[in-house]
Amino acid sequence: MASERFLNLPEEKKQRIIAAAREELSRVPYDALSINRIIKEAGIPRGSFYDYFADKDDLIEYLMGDYCRMMERMLDEMFRMGSLDVFAAARRAVACTVAFSMEEGREALCRNLFSCMRMNRRFSFEQMMDTERALVTSGLPYIDREHFRDGSDAAVSLLLNMLVVLARNTIARIFTDPQNREAYLTEFDRELEMIQHGAVLPENQ
Repeated sequence: MASERFLNLPEEKKQRIIAAAREELSRVPYDALSINRIIKEAGIPRGSFYDYFADKDDLIEYLMGDYCRMMERMLDEMFRMGSLDVFAAARRAVACTVAFSMEEGREALCRNLFSCMRMNRRFSFEQMMDTERALVTSGLPYIDREHFRDGSDAAVSLLLNMLVVLARNTIARIFTDPQNREAYLTEFDRELEMIQHGAVLPENQ
């Protein structure tokens, strides 16, 4: 992770380094990423980089935190709104992730970050989504359970785990194949509908 020295930098300098790293990872995949180019773009001495990060993996791990921090802010906002529709929350989580990836030229960055996850077990997608799962689980007291067959914490936690798996798969597919984004979002919506309303009609229908 980023060192305390990096975290305590003036915000302008910190953002300059982050911007240089994002630019580099937007241009090239993980295996071609150059610390020298990041240093040059950020205008910092080479030695300073290693005061801030142990290596390029350390830096990438910090960049991945952008997603986790965005999810934390979004879910916190939803929790504060009161009774939470868990299916609407799942749709919003994926929609916000997609919107995040499309902002300020992040599409290539997100695609290359996902390539990091495939090439280096340190950056598993599971690790990143664990943050989301923990945040969603912390929202258990806020979830509207009025129409659930079983509104117990155990049942709702199981439902949340299922939704996180579906969200993870949808996001992974969008990152690796952005041209078919809308098709994947439509499929995700159908999956949620099947979970919410069931795949089988009641016997009396």
